[in-house]
Formats: sequence, structure tokens, C-alpha cells
Amino acid sequence: MSDALWNGREYEKRMAEADQFMQRWEIMSSYLEQRVAHNYKTNNIVNFVVREIINSQGCIAIKELEDKTGYTGRYLRKMVKDLLGISIKQFCEVIKFQWMCNYYKLRQGDVTLSDLALQSGYYDQSHMNLSCKKLTGELPKKIINMYS
Repeated sequence: MSDALWNGREYEKRMAEADQFMQRWEIMSSYLEQRVAHNYKTNNIVNFVVREIINSQGCIAIKELEDKTGYTGRYLRKMVKDLLGISIKQFCEVIKFQWMCNYYKLRQGDVTLSDLALQSGYYDQSHMNLSCKKLTGELPKKIINMYS
């Protein structure tokens, strides 16, 4: 992780020391705010790719992005990684996770975890569990309870 982040070792250490999701969230928010303030660049290709990923709720294939932009997947991955600091796949996972949390909130908790997984674009509940654990260190039920 330290290689992907600007001043990565410091943030990696802080993330490892944080034992709660909200602490990790604050650390990452701080990192992103500093990164934007320090070196804000825009790129129309990356902006388009980011909008497409958000509009698809994180469920879009690189091939589809290639078809829509006319650029190769390799070039798109490089551009996104250079400007966002994370890969397209990682960004899709974050957007899918955010959609899952928002969908649960919109349904006011009236949805099973398996239905939540399917509506959020995961293959099944275990796929959602793995993704949440990877992003936050917690299972979806605990994350959802923190948001509700």
C-alpha cells in the first residue's frame, strides 16, 4: 500500500494503527484532501472513466471502457493509476462498497444481506463479505450498523 500512496509509509502506519473503520475513513479522507490540494490535475479521459464507473455503480468491465473511450485497457489503467493513485479495479470496489452502504440506507435496513449483495453488484453474499473485509477490515453487517 505504501507504494501506491503519496507519503505512503506514514499513511500505511496510521491505517495499521487504526482499529475502527471511522478512524481509517478519517485517515483516508485526510490523505485525499492533501493529495488534491497538493497536486490537483484533471484529465478528460480519467474524468470520463470515473463518471462511467460511478454511473455503473462499480460494475463495469475494462473492455467496456475501452469501447467507450477508444483507448486500450493498458493506457486507461495507467492514466487512472497516475491521477487517482489507485487502480481501476480498486476504484470499482470502493464505488460498489459505497453503493452497497447507500442502498442499505435507502431501503432503511429492509433488505437481507444476500439481496443487498446482489443489488449492489456482487456475485453473492460471500463475495460482498470478502470485498468489505478487504476495504474496511470488517464484515458488511458491522459496517452497515455503523451507517444506520
